[in-house]
Amino acid sequence: VLIIGGGDGGCLEEVLKHPVDRATMVEIDETVIELARKHLSAICGAAFDDPRTDLVIGDGARFVQETDERFDVIIVDSTDPVGPGKVLFTEDFYRDCKACLDPGGILVTQNSLPFLAPEVIGEPIAALKRQFADGKLPRREFLQYATWLGLSASAAYAFVGKVTGEHFAKPAKADLPQG
Repeated sequence: VLIIGGGDGGCLEEVLKHPVDRATMVEIDETVIELARKHLSAICGAAFDDPRTDLVIGDGARFVQETDERFDVIIVDSTDPVGPGKVLFTEDFYRDCKACLDPGGILVTQNSLPFLAPEVIGEPIAALKRQFADGKLPRREFLQYATWLGLSASAAYAFVGKVTGEHFAKPAKADLPQG
């Protein structure tokens, strides 16, 4: 699993709750990690000290552009698509992420606050669709959903991937929760 951003360690902590061999986290600001370790242990737990964690202090966009590594999952836990973080919402960045995905891999991106800043969502979503609708993959899935963060805020997330039909097979009735 590759996590870009997420300096508070919350996403890393959640990933490590699953049976993953390695979680690489690329955070541009080491101070954010230091502050999270000191003041946000309720969020990050011991994730930064887990032996499966590979912590890289650096630019996430540059990392996916230059790495030869491939990942089953890439999670972009970033700021909104404005200012310095805007590079994480470009077509070039999504193309580089796609190149880093293993077959069957998925990319999950945070796509701002749709009800508070709808003007910043359109182009990143269009860029994702262009990059993951090239006709070279057996099936492309694009899903966006919003989740409420509080009384007046929500966040939108996009899921895209190099997937085939079997990745989205319907569960057998016995696999469904009862009740």
